[in-house]
Amino acid sequence: MPTNLLRASSGDDTLIIGLALAGLIFAAACKATEYLMFGAILFDVGPWAFLGIPCAIWIFQRDRRAIIAALLVGFLTAGALQIALRLPDLPIITGIGAGAFFVLVFKLTFNGQERRQTGFVLCAGLLAPIAQLICPLFQRLTTAYPETFDGRALLVDRSIGIPAGFYEGARALLLSMPIRVVIFSSYSSITLALGLLIMCKIRRGDRGWFVATVAFILAGVFGSALYHLFPAAGPLYAFMMQPDLQPDVAPVPVPVEFIRNGMPSLHTTWALLIFLNSRDMGHVARGCCSVFLVLTLCSTLILGEHYVIDLIVAAPFALAIQAASQMLVGAPDRAERTERVSRRAVAFAFAFGAIMTGAWLLLLVRHVEALLDAPHVAASLAVVSILGFAVGSGLLVPTWRYRARGSDIALATS
Repeated sequence: MPTNLLRASSGDDTLIIGLALAGLIFAAACKATEYLMFGAILFDVGPWAFLGIPCAIWIFQRDRRAIIAALLVGFLTAGALQIALRLPDLPIITGIGAGAFFVLVFKLTFNGQERRQTGFVLCAGLLAPIAQLICPLFQRLTTAYPETFDGRALLVDRSIGIPAGFYEGARALLLSMPIRVVIFSSYSSITLALGLLIMCKIRRGDRGWFVATVAFILAGVFGSALYHLFPAAGPLYAFMMQPDLQPDVAPVPVPVEFIRNGMPSLHTTWALLIFLNSRDMGHVARGCCSVFLVLTLCSTLILGEHYVIDLIVAAPFALAIQAASQMLVGAPDRAERTERVSRRAVAFAFAFGAIMTGAWLLLLVRHVEALLDAPHVAASLAVVSILGFAVGSGLLVPTWRYRARGSDIALATS
């Protein structure tokens, strides 16, 4: 069968393998810390994350035999686990991911270039599951606060025009099976989407994948830190599950088993970063990322995981993270920047995003009365945040575009 050889940018295989290995070590440290602090380990890896492994096989190798083998092994694995572990609801997607993992592990026994390529593909496919292994520790750390600012978030929502009963009405849409499948799938596939964007950029020889990776990591680090400044669990856990609880400026009690990961919405932040980093790609990729962004925004609200204000604050936060990533990474070695973005423009985007994010948190934590007593202030800030994101992200267009000069590995496509 004739093959075309596609070449990855120089050093990408080493970076991806190193990133995956570092992620595994850090995930193990997180799980050990989680056990020491909470007495139990939460393996909260959604089934969609495992699809990153078969997707990596298809994106980089186009190996139909490996995909078919992964499907067969996956179905057998899922069936065996359902019988052995008595897990009748085990998603078949998990089995397919496991099947693809076993196929790649088997191919690691090959010699020479095949082994090197397979190791790269396996590490790229593991990025999404590794990310989900790391997240639970930082989410569970937020449960240290018995009371949250959910009441403030709901009152600010109402001050900018969100009607009472909005979240209950939105969640009622889940009664429709098609809507429920789409909403749950889009919400739980955020790490898969992050991994797919990185892999697609590498596949097309775009060294901007490293900028995107840094942005995703920075968003997780700083977003997790901001959770502790404004702990909020979301309308589902604070009010729908406690119908007698009334919103108040004072902190409200929320059961500690619900994580306080509301402000800002990291789902929204990551979806915005996916959108920002896809704009130098093809029309199909940009369209898919745009649709995913819309679905993520809808799912966060319909599921009751976030308030509207969480999504609004995520816009300047994502802008600051993207600009910071471009300033930190710069031009990678052995790559040519084919389009320049003004450093001043990037600095302006970062300053605007950081200042707006800080201003929102300062007002919400220390001066929330100013937002509630003058609703036009909150509404005006919301408009400025959204328009500022649109203008600021325009200053970052085009995202870093690179043309690879070297090659470390050959990616075979049938």
